Amino acid sequence: MQNKLKTVANFIISSIVSGMLSAWILIPTIFEIASSKGSYTINNIKWKFEYFSIRYAWKTF
Repeated sequence: MQNKLKTVANFIISSIVSGMLSAWILIPTIFEIASSKGSYTINNIKWKFEYFSIRYAWKTF
């Protein structure tokens, strides 16, 4: 029982540390992209197909 508890505690601590490390990298990156290149993105998405995909799928057969 003690071994399982130690394994679960180790997993929880490792998960928290890995989440904090990824946030340490991702959060400044997201803010930097949003402040510079993110302002040039298109806000309106066209919900249509540029190409008729079924025709291209039939070319594989």
